[in-house]
Amino acid sequence: MSTPLLDPYHFAITAHSLGHHAAHGRTSKFSESLAARLCDNLGVPVFGHDDGQPENAAARLMFDLRRINATAHAARYGDPVPPVPPLTVAINATPLDPVALLKALQCIRYNCDGGEAIGKSFQSSLAIVDAVIDTVRNHIIDGLPAYQAADWFLEK
Repeated sequence: MSTPLLDPYHFAITAHSLGHHAAHGRTSKFSESLAARLCDNLGVPVFGHDDGQPENAAARLMFDLRRINATAHAARYGDPVPPVPPLTVAINATPLDPVALLKALQCIRYNCDGGEAIGKSFQSSLAIVDAVIDTVRNHIIDGLPAYQAADWFLEK
């Protein structure tokens, strides 16, 4: 098993997309469910003015995950942990759709398994990304026609 040092763009587009999906619907009376759950995962208010809180929270999470990825990479190959500057990649791209976002998040999570090399300070970021992955996965499954058509109550 290898642990690549992921490209900063991977983290930047993921942060951009996560922030976009979390901010979507925050200013409406009834926040869209994915946005509400992502805001909850990121620890930002579900309702309110779009003041950049979801985007900033997503960027902070991705910065922590970049540092975890660098630590995991260094631990795997016995190298010193490289410095990880804040993301400066400007993203003007269309945000990833939920399926692509899920896969990008899963790639990050898989490559952030540093075992003992990851200190307790990063454990909360790993728990947050796990919750975000579950939220996005559940959103995708909830939208599948087969899921919507399945019976809720099963009777003999």
